[in-house]
Amino acid sequence: MFAPIFACLLGCGQQVSVTVEATAGAQARSEIHFTMAASDPNVRPANPDYLAISRAVARALVSQGFEEAKSLEAGDLVVLIDWMVSDPKIVLRHAGGDSGEPAVRGVPAGMSGHPVGGTNNSASFGFGMEAQDRQQLSYVRTLTLKGVDRAAYKADPMAKPAWSMTLTSEGETEEVPRFAPQMVAAAMPYMASNAHKVHARLGSTEDPVRYVRGDIPALPVRKP
Repeated sequence: MFAPIFACLLGCGQQVSVTVEATAGAQARSEIHFTMAASDPNVRPANPDYLAISRAVARALVSQGFEEAKSLEAGDLVVLIDWMVSDPKIVLRHAGGDSGEPAVRGVPAGMSGHPVGGTNNSASFGFGMEAQDRQQLSYVRTLTLKGVDRAAYKADPMAKPAWSMTLTSEGETEEVPRFAPQMVAAAMPYMASNAHKVHARLGSTEDPVRYVRGDIPALPVRKP
């Protein structure tokens, strides 16, 4: 049980934890042909942050049985996208310091088969260093997705959604194209569902992230 988790920590890229709040009505999946728009009418369709989120969301929706409409008229569902990045805050990260005896010891001078002057593991492995608290900037990132009946949205842009999601994470980057695919991929299984509040965690190189980012054309089929 522990080996896959350990392997993922080593080989799945930078990890992100996402809090997903998902609610859906009884008819959440009755309309599946979607178009997308920004919740804020001042956001232009060519906004690079909006494009990064919308592309990830579109791929995620397709993986969950939705279909992207070929035109506005062909769609019966409007997926509204909004996002926000907080002002940065300073957090302290603990780095360095001994924790008991080092696992690898140096070799004293004059020992056969080793450098004449011996070796010192502290220079190569960081042992013997004093612990430090390093300051870093951290941002709270929030994405909001709402699926609204197209006819209802046309009549009232504030119409009640058939389903909605709020995704929240905290991390060192404020760049939307970097964090959005990872957040959307973590939330993908809960789209248009009544999952309430759940927590998900994904690495930046895992298949769901690579898929919504567009690195691979489809999610790999898992063998039973």
